[in-house]
Amino acid sequence: MENDKLLLHSRKIIAIGICLLSILTVIFLYDFNRRTDYQVEAITQSYLMESANQGSDSIIRQVNDRLVNLRFTADYLIQETDANARYEVMEKLMDNDHFNQFLLIDKENQQLAVSGIESSLADLRFYDSSLFGQEGISDVYQLGSMNQKVISYYVPAFNNGELAGEFIATMSIEKIADTSLNTTFQSNAYYYVIAADGTMIQQSEHQDSLYDGRNYYDYLKSMDDPGITVDELQAMMMNNETGSFYLSIGSQHRYVYIRPLPINNWYLFTLVSSDNLLVQNEKLSKSAYYLTIKLVLTFICFFAAYYYLANRSYQGTIEAKRSVERSNRMFELALQHSFATMFEYDIQKDAAYFLKERNIKALCDYDSLCPFSKLVFENRCLNETEKEKLLDALSQMADGAEKAVFEISSGIKFDEPHWFRFTLAKLPSEADGKNILGIVEDISDDVRKRRQLEQEISMKEALFHEAISVWTLNLDSKIICSYTRDGMIQDAVEANYDEICLAMLKIVHEDDAEMVAEAMNFTNLKREFAEGREQRIEYRINRRHEVKDFIWVESVFSFYTLDNQTPMLLCYTMNINEEKRRRMELKFKSERDPLTGLYNRTAFEQLVNDDLNSLSLNQTAAFFMMDLDEFKLVNDTLGHNAGDELLMQVAYHLRDIRDHNGLCEISIARFGGDEFVAYLKGDKRQDVMDIAERILADIQNIKLPERVELRISVSIGIAFIDQQHHNFADLYESADQALYESKRSGKNRISIHN
Repeated sequence: MENDKLLLHSRKIIAIGICLLSILTVIFLYDFNRRTDYQVEAITQSYLMESANQGSDSIIRQVNDRLVNLRFTADYLIQETDANARYEVMEKLMDNDHFNQFLLIDKENQQLAVSGIESSLADLRFYDSSLFGQEGISDVYQLGSMNQKVISYYVPAFNNGELAGEFIATMSIEKIADTSLNTTFQSNAYYYVIAADGTMIQQSEHQDSLYDGRNYYDYLKSMDDPGITVDELQAMMMNNETGSFYLSIGSQHRYVYIRPLPINNWYLFTLVSSDNLLVQNEKLSKSAYYLTIKLVLTFICFFAAYYYLANRSYQGTIEAKRSVERSNRMFELALQHSFATMFEYDIQKDAAYFLKERNIKALCDYDSLCPFSKLVFENRCLNETEKEKLLDALSQMADGAEKAVFEISSGIKFDEPHWFRFTLAKLPSEADGKNILGIVEDISDDVRKRRQLEQEISMKEALFHEAISVWTLNLDSKIICSYTRDGMIQDAVEANYDEICLAMLKIVHEDDAEMVAEAMNFTNLKREFAEGREQRIEYRINRRHEVKDFIWVESVFSFYTLDNQTPMLLCYTMNINEEKRRRMELKFKSERDPLTGLYNRTAFEQLVNDDLNSLSLNQTAAFFMMDLDEFKLVNDTLGHNAGDELLMQVAYHLRDIRDHNGLCEISIARFGGDEFVAYLKGDKRQDVMDIAERILADIQNIKLPERVELRISVSIGIAFIDQQHHNFADLYESADQALYESKRSGKNRISIHN
């Protein structure tokens, strides 16, 4: 009976809803049609304004482009003295830009060049002396020699930056009007450019255009219903106003939007056919129709759903009871197939009632676990610490906690360690709510695996705590499997090797990038795996993104194979910055003269021999032997400290010549005492000689204390590299002979070994 009343009540509500929906739909359609007309008009106005702005920009851009071209042409013509060359340039420009006449005049308004229609400066009615040196575009005027309306562009002509003349380009209105401007207009709009007297200056080609005459005022006067009179239009143009009107010609209707152009008194007329607006109106109406249908269907679905829910509401309790029964049954089945032991525990009675006994034998030998305390205290299943943990959890549950989860380990009951996880949850009790549902799981295997994993992780962390990065690469799938960064082990799930390489190369020093890219090339890595080789590379990386802070690192690439025969790569990168710096310092000290910082004999000999092996045939190379003149006298007169200071000054001058000569590549060394040597490579033999002359001059400029009347000079012996010089020893011997010749010939000079 109650269900029948509910259904009747639902039907009444649905009927009322349908009536309200019908009324709202009618009101909505009426209001939408009214708003659509207003919106179409607003859209049309906005559309025409946007199109007019685009057209204005395009016309101004066209005029400016022509003025720019004319400026370049004017400067060229005023500087060109060849009349034929001038004529050819003007003829080409006339063909390209549709001009009818060009006229070039000088400061005295004398004609320098003319092309196209023959006419004089007097025929250009717009021009007077005040326009000389100016640029712009004239208004429409009548050119006598052409007997038609024209406009003229005029630009100044400069010769080497000085105003030297004026260049005037004239174009007939006929040519401009027949030239369709390529604008960015949308396809529905077209335009006219009208002068103040109604002359049609330019128009766009469009299928909807209704006029192709030469005077728009005459066109309006010929209409029965133009939408605006010529006087009204002239008044708007005179006042530089913007506006719109509706034009009708028979069955054709156009919306017209007019706006002034920043060129003389010209106006831009932008037109769009009413047919396009009707299409927009139809689209909006169709959208409203579909929207209304969707709204009606939504209301119908809503009321249908309401009726369905009302009809089904009386079955809710029954379904809920059935659901509870199904849940209980599923719970029982889950208990039967679960590996966990479940029990219900009464806190006040200290009694446990097991719902399923499977793993409980692992805890004790009792079939009955009541009281529960016998399990944990009397049977020695738990040690004292674990007993406290269990009692604390039970105490929290007794105090009102809803849930507790904890793990405990076994005591001395078992031959091997066992671990159990207890999950306790409060159950509603009819008496005092003190019952607890508990689950006991034997997690011994999981704990052993977890501890083993933790030990492995600890071992790896101890091994790699100083590593910048450690990563493994699957050489079959080309996927990074795992990596360690800054001593922390992390996972790199499905990380693509190429992406990792690109990221790595971004922080590598530019001088080392090619070497690192070659070392990390995947094809090379697979080849090295096949050859069983281990690779080590040293390079620099930037560890700070905001500034350049490069450090030296070493990467070791080693290979191994998994149990399933998968080839793997292990890359281990260490910070060797301090070690590298120490090695570089030791290397520098082993190769350098301690007094001057130049190469010592051992390092220089190795450098020269290495370079001789790679020297190309088209290069010029030479070996200098240099010995200071009267150096012993400096030591005897001023002391050894002054001698050392002199040697350092000589080294300074030689380094300055090495770094700033711009002619040759130079390596310098000190062999001991006042003996200096240099190895030069250049393109020309004369470059080598120029550097030798500069060394003579620079050494002579070294100043000793004023009280000492000594002049510093140097003798130089040169041996050029040829087929007779195969190594350092040959060069040294030849240069030494040349040096001896310089000393014997009076010192402070250059000798070349023949």
